[in-house]
Amino acid sequence: MAIRLLFLVAVVVGVGFMTGTFNARMVTSVTSHVPRGSIPSAQDRQKEEYREVVRGNFSRLGPLDNTFVNECSPDPKLASTCAYLSEQMLGALRSFRLDLEKTAVPESFEPADSTLRRGIAKAIEGFSYVQRGVRTHKRADWLRARDALGASDTLVQRAYDQLPPSERPPSWGF
Repeated sequence: MAIRLLFLVAVVVGVGFMTGTFNARMVTSVTSHVPRGSIPSAQDRQKEEYREVVRGNFSRLGPLDNTFVNECSPDPKLASTCAYLSEQMLGALRSFRLDLEKTAVPESFEPADSTLRRGIAKAIEGFSYVQRGVRTHKRADWLRARDALGASDTLVQRAYDQLPPSERPPSWGF
């Protein structure tokens, strides 16, 4: 099909030059209006879509995480605030996990994606321990929460470091 189309274009242009319908100035003026930018490849679009999913989820998580860090502690007086904030974080993290499941992962991002998913799972575990600590008021639950959330932060940073240097956004974490 493409060969036939190319042959047809060649015949039309050839006949146009022979009959005087086309001339060099006309071809130059037409081609000078053709955009010269490159068309993004499917792989480039896939990378951008993945980056956008990650960027959007981290921008949602960032304010929640900052509020959680500043307003939650094992103090029983803050129990309702911690319960609410941990529920918000769990919802956002579960949404992030679902978004990643629905998004195609570019081949060069696969190691980082795998580590990021483990980091999200660890964060879900950590915030589940926070909720448990709020209910039980047991120090052991709060310590488990702290350890799981610390491990999550480490995994998210490792995921960022696993991205190819040319593909890293300015920041990628909360």
